[in-house]
This record gives sequence, C-alpha cells and structure tokens, in this order.
Amino acid sequence: MGPSAGTGIDEHLARLATRQHGLVRRDQALEVGCTPRMLAHRLAHGRLVRVEPKVYRLAGVPETWRQRVLGACWAEDGLACGRTAAALYGLDGFASAVVEVVVPRGRRRANPSLRVHESRDLVAADRAERDRIPLTRIERTLIDLAAAVPATKVEQGLDDALRRGLTTAEAVHARLLGLARRGRPGVATVRPLVDARLASTGLRPGEFERRVERVLVAAGLAAPACEYEVRSAAGVLIGRVDLAYPWARVAIECDSERWHSGRQRRQHDLERQNALVLAGWTVLRFTWADLTQRPEHLVAQVRAALAAAA
Repeated sequence: MGPSAGTGIDEHLARLATRQHGLVRRDQALEVGCTPRMLAHRLAHGRLVRVEPKVYRLAGVPETWRQRVLGACWAEDGLACGRTAAALYGLDGFASAVVEVVVPRGRRRANPSLRVHESRDLVAADRAERDRIPLTRIERTLIDLAAAVPATKVEQGLDDALRRGLTTAEAVHARLLGLARRGRPGVATVRPLVDARLASTGLRPGEFERRVERVLVAAGLAAPACEYEVRSAAGVLIGRVDLAYPWARVAIECDSERWHSGRQRRQHDLERQNALVLAGWTVLRFTWADLTQRPEHLVAQVRAALAAAA
C-alpha cells in the first residue's frame, strides 16, 4: 500500500476522531483499511496514543474529561453512570471529575484508571447517549446516585432534572419500581423524594390549596379566601396569593413542584413575597410534605400568625 493510501486512512481516522472527542477504536481503524501492522507503526511513531485497550487518541489532540469518559465506556463496553452521568447531564451540584462506568454482571475486569460497577438489572432501556457518549438514562442515573452521594445532593439533582424537563416524577417512579428489589442501595433514599414530587405534580391547579383549606377548617379555623388579590391603598395589584386571611393580612402560599418550580417562576415568587411583606403582610409558605406529613405543624403556624395579627 502506497503513501497515498496511508494518507487516505489518516484522513478517515481524523474525521472519526473529530466526531468522537479525538478518539478512534481499533475496530473503526480496521474498517477504514488500517491493518494491524499500520496501527502498530502509528503507535510506535506517536501518531496514535493508546488511552485504553483498543482505544487510541490522535496525536496532538488535547486530553479532556469527556474524552476519558468515552474511552472508558468503549474499553469496558459499558455506560457512564452515577456521578459521571450526572455531570454529563449537567445536573446542578455535579462537576466533571470522577469517571464511573457500569457493565452487566460478570463482565467487570480490573481497570485501575476508573471505577467500574457491575449491575444485574441493567437493561437496554437504561441506555442513552449525550455528546456522543453512552450513558445511563436520566431516571437510572438519579437512582444510582442515591447509592453514592448524600440525599441532599440526590434531591438537588432530581429537582434540577425536573425543572429542565429532562424527566418527570412519573418516569423516575416507573424505573424505581423496576429496580426496587429488597436491599438495593439507594432505593430507600430516592423513594420518598419521588413520592413527594409525584403527589405534588399530580395535583390539578387549585387542589393543593383546597386541601389546605379543608385542614384549616377541620382544625377550627375560619375558612381562608382562595386566590386572593392583594392591592395597595391606591388599588394597584401587588400580587395574587393562594389563600389569605385579609383581616389579619396573612397570606398562605402552597408551593407545589409543578406550579412553583423553574428559575423565572421562583424569581417572580420572591419579588412578590417581598412586595407583600413591605405592604404589611405575613407570608407563610407550605409544601406538599407539610400538608401530608405534618398537618398539625401547618395549622399551628397559621394559628400563630392569626393570633399575632389579632
């Protein structure tokens, strides 16, 4: 094979590497006509650099974290998972650092350059791709995270994924059911987080508020006004609150994931709350967990605010 043929092969390899974070696999090189002897020649002369078994980087291409992750996935025939997958999705609180790969049970081999996990319940539906890197789907990623990081970080990642529309509470719950065998690490952490968001996102607009109203009335308090418009002395609308006791200037906000999530929505809520406080109103905020897990605390806070106003 002449120099022109070798040049053509190098062009093919360069085009592949451009799309693959500077990497090519051995089988890809062979497919474009690079023989084992030609591969050995390029490795010996530094035109290719071995980064993992049967995975090479083109000379001159800078090393990156994503390149390491892709090379690891190829070498292990696995998927980026856990904290690595969370960083690839860009989840809040997860940075690109550790390299973790999951493979089916029985296929793990010793590899000191990364962390390889085995899983007996890894299925085809768990596979996704992001930036040309194979990784676990967002639902599986969130569940796997719970076995490696504190619950507060799992909740941070889950809420970010929900806000950005990467998944839904229903989808995470469905995958959780498939993985929730007894003793599986992380399930006990994720389940209450998902259940709380399922209850919240499943509500129709106004249903949360009606339930809070019923709890307050059942506790002997007067029924609050619903969807109350707070106006200034000049009649300018300051904001509409979920529930209110106008005579006491006490506003109650029911913060569900669906109707109060998202950066712009949170900013609007904060600005409105500040305006209400400056107008002399007391603003109480409750979540679905407050209503379902400790309704007596909710009632006590509303009762205290009304007593203070009286």
